[in-house]
Amino acid sequence: MTQPPKKKQRISQDDHGQEDAAGVASGQKWTSKIAFEITSNNHRVLVVEGEPKLVQNDDGEADLSFAEFEDSEPEAEEPQTQQPGPTGEEKRSTSPDSTSSSDIPATGLSTPKPKPPSTLRIVDQVGDLFDAPEKSGLIHACNCVGSWGAGIAKTFKDLYPEEYLVYHSWCEQSLSQYLVGTALLIAPREKKDKKKKHYIGCLFTSKRGGKQRDKPDQIPSQTGPAMRDLLRQIAEARSKGKDIAEVRMCLINSGVFAVPWDQTKKVLETLEVFGDEEEGRVVDEIVAYSRAL
Repeated sequence: MTQPPKKKQRISQDDHGQEDAAGVASGQKWTSKIAFEITSNNHRVLVVEGEPKLVQNDDGEADLSFAEFEDSEPEAEEPQTQQPGPTGEEKRSTSPDSTSSSDIPATGLSTPKPKPPSTLRIVDQVGDLFDAPEKSGLIHACNCVGSWGAGIAKTFKDLYPEEYLVYHSWCEQSLSQYLVGTALLIAPREKKDKKKKHYIGCLFTSKRGGKQRDKPDQIPSQTGPAMRDLLRQIAEARSKGKDIAEVRMCLINSGVFAVPWDQTKKVLETLEVFGDEEEGRVVDEIVAYSRAL
């Protein structure tokens, strides 16, 4: 037997505020039980038997129009032994019309806790800083005036003259008060000889060098932000496919800048390391090389 076509009716409210179907033909039998009520963007939506459709009325406001009803007798329900449910007023008072966490159904899935950040590890080792694998990162402390004229900086200038020119140009284009506390990662330049290519990390820990260097208590406090900036640059370079093998440094600040190594090391070991360590982008350990006595 062919089922009669479904009737499309408009949802409205009667004088008592009860939801009803307007325009139903006299004597028509149908089921209009409201399943639940939701609120979205301040628009009230009643979900009934049938699929609700959210449209716009002539005033441009969201409205639920023409919910479908079956022209059939309601199915007989078995007697229930449970306690009476809440009244209509109680149902409306407990409708999910707020965004509190108690109204959100449990999904059974627990949200993974974020991994707590680790701190930078500094490993002391005796050996040759420059005997590093190809494309390793070598870090040293620099002034902000473009000079590698003394101490281990002079060795960097002799071994990496093209990288020195990049550093020198960078300082000439910047003011020392803006450079201090930052860093510069220099990619390997083309070598005319067969020397290994290394990334050079410049930490701007003092505005000037020599006798005009910053005070010993200022330099460590400027080293922390500089190292954090350099680690960020290394992580970004790795994320773009740059193969930076390992990261080494000398006992920074302990030469020409005359800051005891223990003071600088203490600052560095408090730096938090964020990111995905499993992908190898984040530097969480640096080996500090000192020369054999």
